Amino acid sequence: RDLLSLRYTQHNLELNRCTPAHLTLRHQMGLAADEALPAELIIGLLREEEGQAAMLHLMTQAAARLQPGGNLVVVASSTAITRLADDSALSKQFRTLKRRREKGQSLLRLERR
Repeated sequence: RDLLSLRYTQHNLELNRCTPAHLTLRHQMGLAADEALPAELIIGLLREEEGQAAMLHLMTQAAARLQPGGNLVVVASSTAITRLADDSALSKQFRTLKRRREKGQSLLRLERR
């Protein structure tokens, strides 16, 4: 299911004229450290069963990889998103741009400070 989501994401990005050479889609936990250029956009799915520490670690990795003004979009359970949005350490790294909840799931769009 996750791989199919990645394929549809790539297809939609290409339909919206994103250059395929500028896209990197990965099916993994965490972010690759070998990327040379800072990212403009990172999109991720967080699973609450992985634990709060793992989610915060991923968010810290994303902050290190994003260029200033870059966007991080995460989808998770509403509870997990609420915990992330209330985390004071993350608020020093990110500014909340949008938060949306629907049927127990939430989307959080953050901008790197």
